Amino acid sequence: MSRVLGTLLRLYSHERPLFWTGVLGIALGAICLLGMAFHGVIVEPEGNLYKAASFDIAVGIFLLTLALIVKVSDFTPRRQARWRWTLIGLTLFGYGVETIQIFRGFDPRFSRVLPRTCSAIR
Repeated sequence: MSRVLGTLLRLYSHERPLFWTGVLGIALGAICLLGMAFHGVIVEPEGNLYKAASFDIAVGIFLLTLALIVKVSDFTPRRQARWRWTLIGLTLFGYGVETIQIFRGFDPRFSRVLPRTCSAIR
C-alpha cells in the first residue's frame, strides 16, 4: 500500500497546481455535504446543495485524473503551462459560480427565479 501511495505522490508532484485544485474541489464538495447535514438539501428559493457537492467533487476527481495523465501528453512545456493555468482559472471560476450561487439560494445553471430578479436591471 505504501508503495502505491509513494508512486501516486511522485506522479502528482509533477502537477501540483492541478492536484491542489482537484483537492480543493473535493473539499468544497465536503463543505456542501456538511451544509446538507446541518441545514438540509434545499437553500431557499431554489438552491440545491447536492448539486453543488456533486459538481465540485466530480470536477475535483476529473482534475486529479488529468494531473496523472498530463505527463504523457505531447505538449511543449510552454503549451502545457498555458493549458494548465487556463484549466485552473476556468475551474476556479466554475467552483465559485456553482458553490456561491447555490449557497445564495439560486440554481446557477437552470434558475427559474434569477431571470425575474435580473429583469429589473434591463
